[in-house]
Amino acid sequence: MGDRGTRTGALISAFALAGALGAVVVPETVAAADRCNHARGPGGRTDGGFVQDNVTMYKGPGFSCDVKSTGDRDDDLTYICYASNDTSGTWTYLYNRTQNVRGWVKDSYLLENGSYDEC
Repeated sequence: MGDRGTRTGALISAFALAGALGAVVVPETVAAADRCNHARGPGGRTDGGFVQDNVTMYKGPGFSCDVKSTGDRDDDLTYICYASNDTSGTWTYLYNRTQNVRGWVKDSYLLENGSYDEC
């Protein structure tokens, strides 16, 4: 079966045991996932904009994530979806059509507080 099969079997066994005990188990690799690599779903497509100039776009939904770019009030944006961050609220994943770049922005820096579609 190999190492991959052994880990899969152990994981299935752990979930079965947890289910029997009424507990919820989250594998360590999932629980420790880096929030800066947040999954992005198809979401909706809504036109939007920044509320001010020099707004920072990040690689993930959090201020601790790497910076991708900055945008200005005149930039044309498409909101794709939003995600919540435990420490800083909601963030929108968007496409900045003016700069041809995608990234995450804190919703308070976006018109209408960003996307209404969850990632």
